[in-house]
Amino acid sequence: AAGHLGKALGLVNSIRSIPHLAAERKILLPLDLLKLHNFTEFGGQLEDSSKWATVIRDIADHADRHVSEARKLTKTILKQAYPALLFAVVVDHHLALLRRYNYDVFNAETRRTSLSLVF
Repeated sequence: AAGHLGKALGLVNSIRSIPHLAAERKILLPLDLLKLHNFTEFGGQLEDSSKWATVIRDIADHADRHVSEARKLTKTILKQAYPALLFAVVVDHHLALLRRYNYDVFNAETRRTSLSLVF
């Protein structure tokens, strides 16, 4: 379960880094995924949120599948180990924000950190 949640967190963090990296003209996503979604030239389209939505949805769906797999495995985990899996709440929260704002990573609401999740 921890492995699946770790992968989901990594994918969500990759999504969260896109606006910052795009501003620096950098992309740290697999080229085959970008080409699949018609990102062939990266000139002026790095901040075009409409082009990013399909890429983000694809990555978010993959993260969501990992969270689902982790949930299936929680029945086999000792209750003492549950605190190690609490970051699933952060992953779920960010995936819900992405869905609510149509996978627009450049929207200020999807970039905001919820302090209530930190504590």
